[in-house]
Amino acid sequence: MAEKNRVYEIAKVHDLASKELLSVLEELGVMAKSHMSVITDEDLELVEKHFSSAEAKGEKVVERSQRIEVEKARPKPKRMSAREKLEARRLEKEEAARVRAEQGITDEPADAASVESTGQEAAGLPAPEKPLPRLHKVKAFKPEPVIPVAGLKPAAGAPSSDEPKAAASDAGNASAASAANETKVAPVAPRVIKPAQRVDLKAIARAAAKTRERIADDMKTRMAAPEPKRPVRGASKPAAPARGGGSSGTGASQPRPIDPNAIRTSVRKALGSLNVPRGGQRGDRGPQQQQRGQEKKRGGRKVREDRRDKVARHLAREEALQVRENELRITEFITLGELADKLEAKPQELIMKLMGMGVMATMNQRLERDQIELLVADYEDMEIHWLDTAAGEDIEVAEEDEAGEQSSRPPVVTVMGHVDHGKTTLLDYLRKTKVTEGEAGGITQHIGAYQVETPRGVISFLDTPGHEAFTAMRARGARVTDIVVVVVAADDKVMPQTVEAIDHAKASNCPIIIAINKIDLPAADPAGVKQALMQHSVLVEEFGGEVQAVEISAKQGTNVDALLEAISLQAELLELKAVAEGRARATVVEARKDLGRGPVFTALVTRGTLRVGDPYVVGPVDGRVRAMLDEFDNPIEAAGPSCPVVILGASDVPQAGDQMDVVESDSAAKDIARKRQAVQREQMLHAPKRKTSLEGLFERMQSQEEAVELNLLVKGDVSGSVEAVCDAMMSLSNEKVSVVVIHRGVGGINDNDIMLAAASDAIIIGFHLRPDPATRQLALAQHVDLKIYDIIYEAVDDVKAAMKGLLAPLEKEVAMGSVEVRELFRVPKIGVIAGCYVVDGEVKRNAKVRVIREQVPVYDGIVSSLRRFKEDASAVKQGFECGVGIEGFGDIKVGDILETYEIQKVEQEL
Repeated sequence: MAEKNRVYEIAKVHDLASKELLSVLEELGVMAKSHMSVITDEDLELVEKHFSSAEAKGEKVVERSQRIEVEKARPKPKRMSAREKLEARRLEKEEAARVRAEQGITDEPADAASVESTGQEAAGLPAPEKPLPRLHKVKAFKPEPVIPVAGLKPAAGAPSSDEPKAAASDAGNASAASAANETKVAPVAPRVIKPAQRVDLKAIARAAAKTRERIADDMKTRMAAPEPKRPVRGASKPAAPARGGGSSGTGASQPRPIDPNAIRTSVRKALGSLNVPRGGQRGDRGPQQQQRGQEKKRGGRKVREDRRDKVARHLAREEALQVRENELRITEFITLGELADKLEAKPQELIMKLMGMGVMATMNQRLERDQIELLVADYEDMEIHWLDTAAGEDIEVAEEDEAGEQSSRPPVVTVMGHVDHGKTTLLDYLRKTKVTEGEAGGITQHIGAYQVETPRGVISFLDTPGHEAFTAMRARGARVTDIVVVVVAADDKVMPQTVEAIDHAKASNCPIIIAINKIDLPAADPAGVKQALMQHSVLVEEFGGEVQAVEISAKQGTNVDALLEAISLQAELLELKAVAEGRARATVVEARKDLGRGPVFTALVTRGTLRVGDPYVVGPVDGRVRAMLDEFDNPIEAAGPSCPVVILGASDVPQAGDQMDVVESDSAAKDIARKRQAVQREQMLHAPKRKTSLEGLFERMQSQEEAVELNLLVKGDVSGSVEAVCDAMMSLSNEKVSVVVIHRGVGGINDNDIMLAAASDAIIIGFHLRPDPATRQLALAQHVDLKIYDIIYEAVDDVKAAMKGLLAPLEKEVAMGSVEVRELFRVPKIGVIAGCYVVDGEVKRNAKVRVIREQVPVYDGIVSSLRRFKEDASAVKQGFECGVGIEGFGDIKVGDILETYEIQKVEQEL
């Protein structure tokens, strides 16, 4: 491998500084940037020729950065091989220059000296017979920046007007060198870089420097002025500065304000006058820029309005940021280190404060709400804003997503009402399907989301269950809806679930439309329904109110078009709009675990556009949209606002009602989900719990001092049904029996559920599930009660029966008869026998008896013997006499009253 020749090494050999050698290399046309640059062998020979020729003439190269000083010295022997190569190269370049001068071709502009010498040779000027005895000291030629003009070429023989003498001497030296090789200094043509490039860069830098200088002078002038006056309209623009002058405002009598438009105009003119062929520098405006300028001129008003709107939005965001500066936005149970970062404080300070409160904490310990409030109380200007993870407040939303352009969206209509009043039948007619036949018991037990095409546009419907156990589902449907349609049967009265649906709609501030169904039945009474609704603050338009009421028959399709017309009219009044672009946000309506697809949930898009492949987080669950389906299981690629879709690709089954937010990446989704899981875990750990054990449970069942617990394990096909079953079961709790759901989940019943139920002495309730035979065998082996239901109220009744079975029966005293003691008989080896008369009821042998003396009970015992006329009797009825013996008691007196009774066990009521 050849050895590399560095600039500093060559300079050391010739006893020069690296800067001096770099100047020589620049003159020779050798590209070198620094002292570490590598010089090729060809360029090294060129440098050696240059120094050899200088030594042959006895010249000494002095510092080139300022001046070139040539001194006469004694000639030294030269190396012939180097001369021959140098001479051949010089003659070659001179011949090429002469040919170009004769033909008038100027491909590349050269410096003034070379141009002048070439012109003299072309003109045939005589060269001096001998070289001058001493050359004058010449300044290094630095050409002034010249702006090239298209179409003009420099004259081949025109000498430089700045230094004619130096040019003449250079030309004489060139002629002498051609006549005599022994006494000449051979000029070497440098590798010339195109002047246009260097001139353009310097011109641009000089223009920028002049602009900065003018701005600085104007600023100094304004700072020196005591009270600058407001510039007069028309006089605010300063005069254009002179091209070669310095500051334009230093000699002005009055200070001129800085006009940014004038500065930009002057810079644009200076840069536009340069004919820069390179793409990175600015020259004439291209066709795209001209077209853009014309468009701005044509739509100037529109551009100004858009700019004004952008400024207003920017100011609003700035104000919001200023408000947030003193607002601490945190979630519950954050770590001490995270709180220190939010407060910009040292963690050691917070640890010392907690130690003063008697709390030993570390950097990674999670703090409770009251501890955080005590720590932040020391910062008077700081206000805590607790972020609601369920509402997605812990996710930063981009500004373009918040301030995007809003467009109209379809209305979301929730159909609510009492069970069996015809809600799903109405949607069946609209969708031309038969959903009711697929529901167990003919009642809806899931939330259904559908999108229906109507003559007035698209409407999204949510069908909610009407059974009382599905209160949470109806409340969830009311939260995400725009309009609530309350279906009331015309042949029935206003039921509790109807009133509850009206309350949900009022709580969510949603307009209500009353659909009076089943008007085709003979017992229909629409007027009575309207009057009954008045008792619940629902006044229809017919009675002077604002609530629309439509009489329909969902089964026959009567007046369904009128109902759709009322929905469309109400939607137009609401002017529903949403941001259709940007990251999507949706609300989970229903969730389940499918055997072949995994976790599947139905979501209603509320903002943005949801696309396949978007990463998202929903509650403590993260995932990526693997596929989207409509209500008919047809795949779709994108879903806009108010569009219900079925989403596949979640890591777990989310909870119904959770908010789904699209984030920028999978890692961000996992990070947010991990933090939410940690918060939920801490909430569960800090929730108040009562320590229980099997022994303690048995003792409480025996003593009945505390409520008995019924442990349940609930599994279902969808998240909403599981939630409804759990709420219905827990609502059965009272002061006697407490229902505890130890585990709930979506999916089939597996072996782990059986083992958990066996360990917790729990009952497994499956809803819309069918466990396999192996699971049933395991449940039998573990003595676990496994119940499967399709209708929710059947499950509620069975749980009530199980709760009654846990309660000990009540002991109730039932009076049998009353006996009066009239005479006493003493029998040897037996004791005292009381001769009695049965006053009321009857007396039985072995019955419980209570001795009452002067209305005070003195003894409780058992009737040991009962005789009538010296014969044993099993029972003696009212009006007869008998002899009664009491076991273990002989202190009977005449006049005592013997009350006989029995204890009956009665089942407790819940």
